[in-house]
Amino acid sequence: MKEEFLTISEFAKRAGVSRPTIYSKLDNELSSYCKVVKGKKVINSKALAFFGVKESVKNFTDNESLLQMVSVLQSQTEMLKGQLEVKDRQIESLNERLAETSQSLRAITHKELAEKIEMKQEEASAEPVIIEPASDDELSDQEIYKRALAKLPPMPGLWDRLFEKKVDAWREAQNIAISKMTDKEREVLYKIGFVGDEH
Repeated sequence: MKEEFLTISEFAKRAGVSRPTIYSKLDNELSSYCKVVKGKKVINSKALAFFGVKESVKNFTDNESLLQMVSVLQSQTEMLKGQLEVKDRQIESLNERLAETSQSLRAITHKELAEKIEMKQEEASAEPVIIEPASDDELSDQEIYKRALAKLPPMPGLWDRLFEKKVDAWREAQNIAISKMTDKEREVLYKIGFVGDEH
């Protein structure tokens, strides 16, 4: 690499001092770094060290250095390309594994859901346990009354009753329910205070 020589102005600028300061040192500290080129004084850039400035590597005029730098950059680029290809393959592999895992989880979920539905269907199709109700003779009037009331259809809401909506259908359903009760249930129902459908 060739030595770099700077004009007084360039040197002062790079050193961060004024031109008169440089002129004052030309005959002393800078004398060995100074020479005349084409009638002008120039200073070797190595003298910047006197001002605490590190000499910067600037112009590569040497073709060999330039070729060496290009070669280094090319090899680094190739290395980075190789690393990127490896990373791309790793990402592709991870995506495939993620898709397989997701598919497996979906299959497990569907299988569990199907099993649960099948269990529910089996439970629903199982024969219900029928508990024989106690006979009217074994129950008190109060218990028979409660049983009879449970067989009656629910009364329509206030709004429906105020405007006679659904009332007729309810009365008919009530009469049917009473007709299906046992004699004892009907007897206790009216005995304890059931009023029936009011007109």
